[in-house]
Amino acid sequence: MTAPRILVDADACPVKDEIYKVAWRYAVPVAIVANQRIRIPDHPPLACPPTPAKAGAELQCSW
Repeated sequence: MTAPRILVDADACPVKDEIYKVAWRYAVPVAIVANQRIRIPDHPPLACPPTPAKAGAELQCSW
């Protein structure tokens, strides 16, 4: 069984702050995907997966 991970579409998610709090509490990694730059807390379990600079919406939605 693989470890749990939270995937967040940060453009459309109204509860990002709550997700960050739960992730910190339970040490669950979070992958944040957005089609623009967003601010995320500086905490090791939170990450924005790298994507090519000219990726487009189709690649973002493939997560």
